[in-house]
Amino acid sequence: MGPRRASPCATTSWGRSATSGFELHGRVGNTEDSARVETHAAAIHLLNEGGLGDPANALLKVNENRNTQISALKNGFGLISNHLDLTREAHARDERDIVLGMESASRIAEYFHNDSDPARG
Repeated sequence: MGPRRASPCATTSWGRSATSGFELHGRVGNTEDSARVETHAAAIHLLNEGGLGDPANALLKVNENRNTQISALKNGFGLISNHLDLTREAHARDERDIVLGMESASRIAEYFHNDSDPARG
């Protein structure tokens, strides 16, 4: 699972963290692809050219294990990035709702009569 979208640059710590998670996801994926190909090629070379079946099979197993671990790591980065994006969006919605609620509550003062207030006359 990857991040659902590229996180926009944001000034909040949540936004910066989500962006970092998205960027790490991409960098790990790019680095891992290169390492996976090179490790596989080395194992095949050991097997075909060197006749070293045991080390080649061990290298292929290491490659397989690393692929599983990298996949879990990338999924984690994606989940963190998505969670922080969704948290930031939810926080913004909550903040907007609070502000709108306070605006309607502040209208209560319009219904009070204060004889000492010259503006109310």
